[in-house]
Amino acid sequence: MRFSFSVDGEKVNEIKVVQTPQEYEDGLKIIINIFKEFSKSAKIEKIVGGVAGVLDSDRSCLLKAHNLHNWENKTLKNDLIKETGCVVNLENDAALEGLGESVFGAGKDFDIVAYLTVGTGVGGVRIVDKKIDRKAIGFEPGHMILNLDGNFDLGDMVSGGGLEKKYKKESEEIKDEKVWEEASKYLAIGIFNTALFWSPNIIVLGGGLILNNAIPFEKVKVYLKDIKWSYPNFPEIKKAQLGELSGVMGAIHYAKSY
Repeated sequence: MRFSFSVDGEKVNEIKVVQTPQEYEDGLKIIINIFKEFSKSAKIEKIVGGVAGVLDSDRSCLLKAHNLHNWENKTLKNDLIKETGCVVNLENDAALEGLGESVFGAGKDFDIVAYLTVGTGVGGVRIVDKKIDRKAIGFEPGHMILNLDGNFDLGDMVSGGGLEKKYKKESEEIKDEKVWEEASKYLAIGIFNTALFWSPNIIVLGGGLILNNAIPFEKVKVYLKDIKWSYPNFPEIKKAQLGELSGVMGAIHYAKSY
C-alpha cells in the first residue's frame, strides 16, 4: 500500500509504503494510523483510495479481489468515513494508475487513453478527456479470453500470477527466454483487442513486468506490428512514465476533479 497527501493537487508531499496485510481489519488499522499521522501536517478533507479488484456499483466495497480474499464484501468506504470524517472515494487501482498517466505521464497529450498494467495480474482502464470512463461495474481487460481450450484469459498468459501458476515458480525466477517470448505474443494480442474495444489515441503499458522489461517492450511492438494489419492508424504504444507514483498521482487528480 502506498500513501501520500497533496496540498495543491499537483504534487505529492510524502510517500509511505507498507506491506498490504491479508486481513481486512489489519489493513484498516494501518490506513487509519497513517491518516492520523498525515493529519498532523495538514487538515485532510478528502480520501481517494485505489484497491485491487472489482468494486460494487456504488464503489463502496470490494466484490472480488484476486489476492485479498479477506477484504471482499467488507464495508471499506463506510468504515473510512466513520473513522476519518472525510469524503471518501474508492476506485480500482489500475483505473487510478491510468488516470495518473493520462494527466501527468505518458498519455498527457492525448484525449483517449487506454492503460494496461501487467504485474501480479493484468488490469486496465479507459480514460476520456482526463476522466475515468463511465462503466457499469469496472474495466477488466485482463480477463479477455484468448484461448477457449481451458478458458485461459490474458492474465493467465502474461501476468506474474498466471506464469507462477503455469510454471510453479515466481516470475523473477523464470529465466527461459521462450516463456517471455510467448508472453510477448499474447500481450500483443491483448493490446490489439484493447485497441478494437476502446479505440484510444494511445495505449500506455505499465506494471512491474513491463517497467522491469521482463516482458520485452520492443518485442511486444514487433509482434503487434504483425497482427495490426486490419486496423488503420493504430494507436501509439508507450511505456508508463510515472512508475510506482502513477496510482498516487491519479488519486490526487481524482480528489481535485471529482
